[in-house]
Amino acid sequence: MNAFRTIFKKELVDSVRDRRTIAMIMVASILTGPLVLMMLNSFVAKLTDKAEAKKVQVSGMQHAPTAINFFQRQGAEVIAAPDDYLQKVKDGKLDAVVVFKAGFEDQLRAGKQVAVEMVFDDSRSEAGPSIGLARSLLNGFGREQGVLRLMARGVSPDVTNAVKVENINVSTPKQRAAMLLFFIPMTTLILCITGGMAVAIDSTAGERERGSLEPLLLNPVKLTELILGKWSAVSLYASVVVLLAILGYVLTLLYMPIKLELPISFGWQQFGLFSLIAVPLAAMLGAVLMLIATFGRSYKEAQTYASYVITVVSFVPAIAIFGSVKDAFWQLLVPVLGANMVFMRVLRGDAVGLEHFAVPLAVSTVVTVVCLTVISRLLRKEEIVFGRT
Repeated sequence: MNAFRTIFKKELVDSVRDRRTIAMIMVASILTGPLVLMMLNSFVAKLTDKAEAKKVQVSGMQHAPTAINFFQRQGAEVIAAPDDYLQKVKDGKLDAVVVFKAGFEDQLRAGKQVAVEMVFDDSRSEAGPSIGLARSLLNGFGREQGVLRLMARGVSPDVTNAVKVENINVSTPKQRAAMLLFFIPMTTLILCITGGMAVAIDSTAGERERGSLEPLLLNPVKLTELILGKWSAVSLYASVVVLLAILGYVLTLLYMPIKLELPISFGWQQFGLFSLIAVPLAAMLGAVLMLIATFGRSYKEAQTYASYVITVVSFVPAIAIFGSVKDAFWQLLVPVLGANMVFMRVLRGDAVGLEHFAVPLAVSTVVTVVCLTVISRLLRKEEIVFGRT
């Protein structure tokens, strides 16, 4: 244990000497939560303001007084669009424009189907509320005119509506809000691996590049104690970074003046549940990084290898979301994917049992032991210890 503590302290001291790197990692982890939430708050506030304003841009208002009257009865503020509305929509200066052509009223009175253009650019997410408002108003106006035409002919409007759909959404507001905050699990997973990356690479490929690995192995220290000491330092840094990031989210959502009116709670209970998953995961990924970096003959080469792991980890949340992966027990057996599933369940307020924490912990432990065992065998090979080219 004395040898283990000596190695552990050595790695901590060596890593602290690179103050710029450590400061950058720590500051980034602390600021991640507040900055991301502030940006999300600003984005959501803009969308909310647009939705509440109920303003619709219209070109050719004089051609469609009936439609304009309907828009105004729905509480919308009708604004005349400029002549160059098409270019302004392309430039992002206008979100959506409803275009009425000459002869609109004549065709409407004749009972004909009238074409109305709606110009928009749905590649800009901030235009969503305006596009939705314009589309909703046009659809509502079309339904009203259809009902009036049927009534004028003595036909009940129910004839065209043979099926009445009653929507029953079984999801809770908290679950829907969790989809908006999916970046919390994503950044947590990424920080689990990036938090200890610098220390993991420096304690393996860095030692090898500097030529300090050979004299370190000549000391009367068991190889197991040496590896455990290095891994403990890596795990400590990674755990501190990810815990600071989670703490940043908690403090921001609890105490900072943001206007995200989301029916979701992310407080100290969630901090504890996230930590139970994040800390073992950070320790496991630290062991994985050490194993990969052991093959690197230089710090730069090891960084390249580590970037592949970071890419894989960062893609896991995206795969779970866009691949519509449903929660299942088998996911708990897959490193990172199981952690992401538990993070999302905690965020949505779904029930989590002992298995949601015990299984990922067991998987992380097994992977960590395997990685450290392989590292121990690699450090007994001359081409690993002395090879620098």
